[in-house]
Amino acid sequence: MTVSTAAGPASAGSTSSLPDVPQYTMLGIRVGAYDIPRLNACIASAIADDRRIVIANHNLHSVYLHSRDARLREFHAGADVCHADGMAVIALGRLLGVPLTKRDRVTYVDWIGPLLAQAARSGWRVFALGGSAGGLLMGAIANLAPQDYRGIVALVPFVDVVTTMLDESIPLTTNEFDEWGDPKVKEYYDYLLGYSPYDNVIAQAYPAL
Repeated sequence: MTVSTAAGPASAGSTSSLPDVPQYTMLGIRVGAYDIPRLNACIASAIADDRRIVIANHNLHSVYLHSRDARLREFHAGADVCHADGMAVIALGRLLGVPLTKRDRVTYVDWIGPLLAQAARSGWRVFALGGSAGGLLMGAIANLAPQDYRGIVALVPFVDVVTTMLDESIPLTTNEFDEWGDPKVKEYYDYLLGYSPYDNVIAQAYPAL
């Protein structure tokens, strides 16, 4: 394990105005002790400096892939900020003597609310991008929170959730019942219908899509 207080890698460009936080290297990956206020401060700093910033994260799966995927290593090496997404990374750090705490674990589910709130206060324009199942998320937020985003990019989005999951002739559909729920069961049907993008389009102002 190595420890420093640099804000990010030298190769990622100028990071002099980013918050100084402890940076840890374990099993070849770099993770900073970033909580939500610190991550928001990084974005505010980049906007004030009118420059691009890349914020990456690590979960247990990315730690596993890091030694096997050169492109993933290159991406993380070039990021201005790397933070922990998941308690498994925090627990791994503790086993290796890295003093990360629960506060240093930031999932995007936890972060998006405070980030959007600060964006609204500060006049930031927020865009979202997702593909496939991530495209489903893009469709859902377009319907449920269109006011929060200036634009949304959905790549090959999975938007007709209920119809697709009801068609067992489609490859892999039944294999996904454990994750998505079986819509032949009313409880899961109602749940899927509640967020399925195709079934929730209404007359309202949408962001650019």
